[in-house]
Amino acid sequence: MKHGDSEPYLADMVAVTAAAVHGTLGIQPTWEKLVVTPCLPADWPRAGADVLYKGQRHRVTIDGGTAQAKPLEQPIALPPLWLMDFNLRKTTDGEAQTTNVIFLGHYSDRIQLTEGAASGTYQSPAHDWAMPASPKELTVAADLNRGQISVAVETSDDGFKTVRSQTRLSVRDGVNAYSLRNLQGRALRARFELFRQRGADASPIVDGFRLVCPGQKAMSALPTN
Repeated sequence: MKHGDSEPYLADMVAVTAAAVHGTLGIQPTWEKLVVTPCLPADWPRAGADVLYKGQRHRVTIDGGTAQAKPLEQPIALPPLWLMDFNLRKTTDGEAQTTNVIFLGHYSDRIQLTEGAASGTYQSPAHDWAMPASPKELTVAADLNRGQISVAVETSDDGFKTVRSQTRLSVRDGVNAYSLRNLQGRALRARFELFRQRGADASPIVDGFRLVCPGQKAMSALPTN
């Protein structure tokens, strides 16, 4: 406490908790397992704590000098995904290639046609999964403004010297998910074509997209006992 203001420092909160968990309860994470060597006061018959270890919450119980650690949840395996939303211009893998398309927003988080252009293209940077992959779902957020948008998803195993597989889709207005089939490759990219309605001032806009590959089956965080 400071000057009796009844507000503990955050450092005190962390230090006291760490002292109780690692000191009094003697819970120490190692690479192989949780090691528990309790040092309970003589008048403590039992104690316990929930700790996070290797991404799983574990319950450690100490009763009569016997310690036991049990996982409380099953691990959740999320599928690999690639999200282009915050910055459509570039990623750590490279920059987008465009024709008659401009980026909107401070962080280039949207694209639309240049003024007066009837059509234009946007080719995203390539994304390398660093493993063989088969994307199964594409989600696109778009505002057609009575125009049209199509997208081609392409994959490659040689840095896009050649295209291994591809599929083309028509984009609907709003946020929509599209199933993908027969796509395989280590890397992928998305190529959008935007078409303005004849005589219209407003341009179609792409606000972001996401590609998902199936991973291990995701499991709910449910107790195992």
